[in-house]
Amino acid sequence: MNNGTMEQWVQEWDVTGQGDLAEISLASMLEAEMSSREEPTIHPVPVFRPPPPAAHGPLDEGVIDVGALPDILMQALDDLGCLASPSCIPTSKKRKGVDRPVPPLPQKKSKVAYSRPGLPPPINRATKPKPHPTTWAGIACQAALMPPPPPGLGLQRRGPSPPPSFPMGHLHHPAYDGLLLVTPTVASPSDLDILHNFIRKSLPTGTLFEVALPSSTSFIKILDVPYFDPKGLKITQEALEKALRTSVHAEVFAYLSTKPRIDHNSEHSTSCTMYCNIWDSQQGTRAKKALGQPIFLAGQSCAIRPAARHTGVLLCQHCWKWGHPTVACKAKQLSCPICSGPHEQKEHRQHAGCCKGNAKAKPPVLPTPCDQPCPRKGCCVNCHNDHAANSASCKFWAHRYDREWIMNKYRQDRRLYLDELIAKARADPLTVLAATDGSVPQSNQYQAALAAIIYKGHHKLERTRYVSGRVTAPDAELNAISCAVRLAVKQANCQHIMVFTDSMGSAHRAVDPSVHSGQAFSLSVCRALQEWFEADDLRRITFVYIPSALR
Repeated sequence: MNNGTMEQWVQEWDVTGQGDLAEISLASMLEAEMSSREEPTIHPVPVFRPPPPAAHGPLDEGVIDVGALPDILMQALDDLGCLASPSCIPTSKKRKGVDRPVPPLPQKKSKVAYSRPGLPPPINRATKPKPHPTTWAGIACQAALMPPPPPGLGLQRRGPSPPPSFPMGHLHHPAYDGLLLVTPTVASPSDLDILHNFIRKSLPTGTLFEVALPSSTSFIKILDVPYFDPKGLKITQEALEKALRTSVHAEVFAYLSTKPRIDHNSEHSTSCTMYCNIWDSQQGTRAKKALGQPIFLAGQSCAIRPAARHTGVLLCQHCWKWGHPTVACKAKQLSCPICSGPHEQKEHRQHAGCCKGNAKAKPPVLPTPCDQPCPRKGCCVNCHNDHAANSASCKFWAHRYDREWIMNKYRQDRRLYLDELIAKARADPLTVLAATDGSVPQSNQYQAALAAIIYKGHHKLERTRYVSGRVTAPDAELNAISCAVRLAVKQANCQHIMVFTDSMGSAHRAVDPSVHSGQAFSLSVCRALQEWFEADDLRRITFVYIPSALR
């Protein structure tokens, strides 16, 4: 063991806590435990130990619900870090081949011998015996406190190294409704046994606790669960959770990470499906004990099956549309879920016309009192019914775990909107419709192609398609938009151009003459539109986004 290792071990582990167990250490506990066994000969070696830091305070509230036990447990874990190692460990008679062989003891030396710091003698690796693997459990049982060295004494180089997977540094980290011990590597089963035995002695008799590695989550569903109890009332989560914890599979459902979720099969069904999340290993060892087995709930036998993980569809808190997070919303301004106004929901009463009142009206309209709900029923931006966009009565909320249903519903609404928009544009004799598209082949043997179609009313005026070269997909879309605009401005009696595209990014670049990869196409579009706008100030151009999935 080198200087750096011993110094780091002592500095990071020599801590004490406060509480009723301030005088109790791991060494005293282990000494009492080993009193009935053969007492080994301990030769203490001086080890540099810095002054102990300030005593730690109690743990955060709510970590372990055992009253004053968090202070005791913290003191016990602090004492666990105060281990010091003996200079040699006798070979155990009962555990042959496990402990490290001990070299012969030096002769004519006192039990506590201090030496001045200096370079160690050279090691003859040819004659040095190879160490055998040992366990930290064997070392911990032989541990004893070392006397402090005199002032000015250098670091000592004797003693075993701490185990690589044992906790180092700060031990108190509230997590998982308990304490989290940070280790440099994954703790072995023997390490967990040491912690379990030590904490068991530090806590009052009968205290239930568990020492385990952090686990993942397994998903279980229980089929055909009665939706009504024997009294005819709807079954509750609390009743089902109590039934699970007292069932024959109580050892599995004792590790519920959340309350069970009830999913009614249909509006008129008398049964439901219950979903449970279980703390489990990555292999799902705990959940496999219950899968395929029956369980009795509310007097009926139900089947336990594995369930797929459903995270649900995200609801944006900016535009209140489903399918994307708030940070990725592309809406220009926020929207109120109640009235769809440009303000937040908490500002609805101050800015919405239905609640803020109007003192200038005749007769004046008073604002809505704070203790009364908003008189407006709401307008959902998703289903267009009379309720708020975040209401649980919305049909989108009922399908929040079905992403395919929500996306199909949006496509249908988008089709209705586009059909209405195209019908209105075709009825205007001064509007020209331009459909564009660009395509890049998957094989390098072919070049990118583009297409543009010009309509006026129901008559097709132009249709063109040609090769765009070896370009990227955005540049191919930009080339198609450029071609459609140059064809549309040439049509007679044209006051409004509507360009339909599936790449709004290319549409923005089409009217941007700055330096980019498709600047030549953008310059041609800007030149054509400049001449077209100069002829009449009432002319305008509109770009309409059409998703590729609507083809």
